[in-house]
Amino acid sequence: MKIYLSLIVSVVMMLTGCTSPEEKELQDIHQQVIKDAIAQYKKNKKTDDKIEICVYAGMVTAAYTQANNQTEADKWKIIEDQDCKKAGIPMV
Repeated sequence: MKIYLSLIVSVVMMLTGCTSPEEKELQDIHQQVIKDAIAQYKKNKKTDDKIEICVYAGMVTAAYTQANNQTEADKWKIIEDQDCKKAGIPMV
């Protein structure tokens, strides 16, 4: 009986968009990593160190990719490409 109840709860959570505590924690971690990467990017953008700006733009792209947010990752990939071009680093 417990197995069926657990299965029903899992299916209901999945269908209603609820996440397990572990999934919620992972989402929170991804959001913190994204927030930190953007903060570092903005900080380095003020220094005008073109290589560092390129590197941190790549870190933001990677953070969004890791969080499975492809829309934002694609936006940041464009920024990364532009910043790296300014730094003289060719992007493939």
